Amino acid sequence: MSGEACPGDIARVDDAMGAIFKPPWSASARSVKRNGNHMKVWIDQDLCTGDGLCEEIAPDVFFGMDDGLFYVKESADNFGTEKLFDGAANPAGAEGTARIPEDGLDRVIESAEECPGECIFIEVGE
Repeated sequence: MSGEACPGDIARVDDAMGAIFKPPWSASARSVKRNGNHMKVWIDQDLCTGDGLCEEIAPDVFFGMDDGLFYVKESADNFGTEKLFDGAANPAGAEGTARIPEDGLDRVIESAEECPGECIFIEVGE
């Protein structure tokens, strides 16, 4: 994957899955969901430092495991059944993208902004 600068100082990466936004965030990333596009999130465990700020900010989207790393999930409260993208039940990393709850985009963006490992990626889905 190769990055290129985008308006609003958002780093954008193009791949087969669509646009991926990385920090630093701006209003441009927040406006994508408001324009009707489906948003997903994933964590690159190779970059995860295990600080857990993501889980503190958005516990319905992020969770920690015994390996000291954090992963994404779709919680039962938001999607009817819980789906963990932990590398066991479902793929982790870029292959394990979780849907962002309707009211959760701002919290997920805040988690990405606060993440010391810059390992949280938000994708624009279809």
